Amino acid sequence: MINSLLEQEDLLPADDEKACTAVCVEISWNASDNRKEEYYVKIERISEDDWRTELEKLFQDISDQALNKDGDDGEPDLERDMRIKTAFQKLKCVYPFIKSLADLQAYKVKSLLEHSNVKDILGKSKNISEESREAFAAAIKPYIDSSTSKEEGSSGKAFAHWPLVKLVRLYVKSRILKDGIILVDLPGSMDTNAARGAIAEQYQKNLSVNCIVAPTARAASDKPAQDLLGKVAQRTLQLDNRFSADHLCFIVSKTDSSLTMSRYIRTHPELEEILAGEFAKEKELKDKLDQANDILEAKQQSQQANKKLAAELQSQMKKLNVQFKKGAGAGSGRARGKKRKLDAGRISRTLPMI
Repeated sequence: MINSLLEQEDLLPADDEKACTAVCVEISWNASDNRKEEYYVKIERISEDDWRTELEKLFQDISDQALNKDGDDGEPDLERDMRIKTAFQKLKCVYPFIKSLADLQAYKVKSLLEHSNVKDILGKSKNISEESREAFAAAIKPYIDSSTSKEEGSSGKAFAHWPLVKLVRLYVKSRILKDGIILVDLPGSMDTNAARGAIAEQYQKNLSVNCIVAPTARAASDKPAQDLLGKVAQRTLQLDNRFSADHLCFIVSKTDSSLTMSRYIRTHPELEEILAGEFAKEKELKDKLDQANDILEAKQQSQQANKKLAAELQSQMKKLNVQFKKGAGAGSGRARGKKRKLDAGRISRTLPMI
């Protein structure tokens, strides 16, 4: 949907089957006049201290879980278990060779920080600029979605970059951005990956307007959209006195693929009266188009008939030409025969008698 707003097809990663946005992406107007910077991005990574803190918390939670350090009332610490799940989902993306918590026991925080996948990139920003949209989209994809790739110039192996990306700032020349608006693409709050969902929820407090998106087919009853709307309303908007049309926007997407216009209008009679003027204009234009098509069809038929007549005349001309050549050839032969006879007679009269 954001690609459509930007009028930049396939600029941001998109997929019909799985989530594509794993980090926070801010999209702003590109004021550069340099053609080589037609598309520009600044990728901000988390610092080494931030990553160390996350790893240390994970190791501590795993240790407490192993020692059965539960709550004061003896009940399982569900919040701790969720923290472990969330943190480990991020860790195994960066270190894909660690498949389970059991595998993690063979490593220390220090060894993970010194691994080639992260050693040379933590705390360092990366800038990418391209003149071509296709080349730019391919270059930024690994830093926005959950795909894996090897960092250029690194001795490490392919891994998912999103856990190490703090923010992606994208600069594009799109009309919707020219007056200063900044669009933000966030991971879905209902993402099956808890870590990505937490990133979106944390960033939402920075938004001036929250946009809730649901497909047309289930816009009125889409549970994820309703759940997200409830969270925004209860936890953010109402507390900040922003529960209004100025701060909340509900977007119905995929109308071109999911909505049958005639059926929708039939089930919403009030629309017919509202759109009566538009329908009249549509009918008038349709009638004019039908007339133009009729004229075009008549001209095409006339053109085909003229082509057929021209072909027939050309064929007749060829036949007449052949007959003319045959007649001219025969007449010339007879004339030459008569001339030879006359010449022979003259010669015989002039020869002396012996």
